[in-house]
Amino acid sequence: MTITTEDGNRQKIKKYALPFPYLIVKDWYSSEECELIWKELDFLSDFEKLQRYSLSGAYKPSPDGGIINLSSHKSLYLNQVFVHERMSNIAIITKKLFSSGILSLYAKLDVYAKSSLNLHQANIKIGYYENNDSYGAHYDEHNFTCISYFYKEPKKFSNGNLHFVDFGIEYECLNNSMIIFPSHIRHKVNPINFFGESNKKEGRFYITQFLSYR
Repeated sequence: MTITTEDGNRQKIKKYALPFPYLIVKDWYSSEECELIWKELDFLSDFEKLQRYSLSGAYKPSPDGGIINLSSHKSLYLNQVFVHERMSNIAIITKKLFSSGILSLYAKLDVYAKSSLNLHQANIKIGYYENNDSYGAHYDEHNFTCISYFYKEPKKFSNGNLHFVDFGIEYECLNNSMIIFPSHIRHKVNPINFFGESNKKEGRFYITQFLSYR
């Protein structure tokens, strides 16, 4: 389905009830919203604010009793940078998830998806994938995961798809698109491959909103 928002932005929406409820929106943010988001992404990616192997990664036990980090990309939680969310373009703009009616559309897919209407945003995570970066199979410790994707045009890389490993479903992470799905569904990110040499910030960024009762 295609809808036109109040700001004139035309969004293409795809809804799937099976094998689990997930919803995809293309052209999720308006051009003005994207401009403000990019200003903050540029700021967060300067001076190594985004770090590899940070506490925002996913882990699994190693045979020697230690831990293995499943992620090779750079990331941080937004509240590590901004004490007050009103200081962040991203924190303000991503509230669109709760005011746009998208969650109401998602809630119609099944009984579990309906519970998304009663949740709040637990946290916002920002990440960036460069050449060969990936994220191993994992699940998120929340109720629902909402991810939006951004990259500079023209696109300088291939792959980096979101892969729901237990169902053989892959989603191409298109620029300014969003996907929401239950957090307990295992997912991974396939390695990104640059077409050639690339400068900083020419990989793929993401903004993840975690929805939870907590």
